[in-house]
Amino acid sequence: MLEQESDNESVNPLAEDPFDVVNELNPSPDARVFFRGLLLLEPLTDNTGKRICLVSVHRSADPHHNLKIDIRLVQAGMSWQYPAPTVPFDLHNFTIEVSPNGQGVKKYHVDNNPLDRTAASSNRDFDNDYRWRIDFAELHNGSSMVDKQITFPGILLKDGVLHTAVKTDESKVSIELISPNNPVTDLHSIADIIGANISFDSPSTLNLSWRYGGEEQNLSLEKPPSGSHYEIYVYNDPGTTDSHNEFQEYYKVLLDAGTGAHFLASQEFNLDVTLKSQPTPGSSGDKGDRVPCMPGGHGG
Repeated sequence: MLEQESDNESVNPLAEDPFDVVNELNPSPDARVFFRGLLLLEPLTDNTGKRICLVSVHRSADPHHNLKIDIRLVQAGMSWQYPAPTVPFDLHNFTIEVSPNGQGVKKYHVDNNPLDRTAASSNRDFDNDYRWRIDFAELHNGSSMVDKQITFPGILLKDGVLHTAVKTDESKVSIELISPNNPVTDLHSIADIIGANISFDSPSTLNLSWRYGGEEQNLSLEKPPSGSHYEIYVYNDPGTTDSHNEFQEYYKVLLDAGTGAHFLASQEFNLDVTLKSQPTPGSSGDKGDRVPCMPGGHGG
């Protein structure tokens, strides 16, 4: 299994401990990170014992997916875009961290009870629970691993509270999980976009760094003015709206940890996605038959 390259060599890619749980989500963070598309988030440990997150990027999907990173300052309903890193195939070590005094990565649960997926709720806190994501390691009882030969280089998130930023609307789309031996489970909703809220105080800054063409690049963001915040979009979306099975694409980068080989078709889970109503063109729910073009988790 490949590690991130030399400047991130302290990362332990075999870590299995989950992120620590918090039951509060800051509604007004200094920065919001949004992950969408074919991305897998998994916990790691750095050399100080701090929990961080590796975001593996699916690079072999059919149709081809394009990684895009946008960085913006949002203030009074308007946004200003920062010069974002070019995102070629060989972008290396894109890292998001607070320095100094970073607190590591945690996950948000609305409470310490099991998530009740059947509960209809207008409670935003409930909708933001991180457990709405699809966790492939949980599906396979810890017997899966991510093929770093395909997903490398990944993205490192070193600070933030992971949560569900947007979940699918059960009134508009039905999502059922089909297990290898064919039992069907109604998931009701799943995480469509995963978020990470980041808060920090001066003199700490939010540092974004990456390497391209052998040269180090970085962007240091000071604490934003009152009433404003940064938004960082990390999207790995398809270049087409043609129908395709996003869920099955994940099995191109998931391996059976026992054999090191890809799962057999008879071992794979699947999703049955049915649109109940046509979304309004151009709306945030306009995903057509691409639903669910979602990020996933692998542990955590």
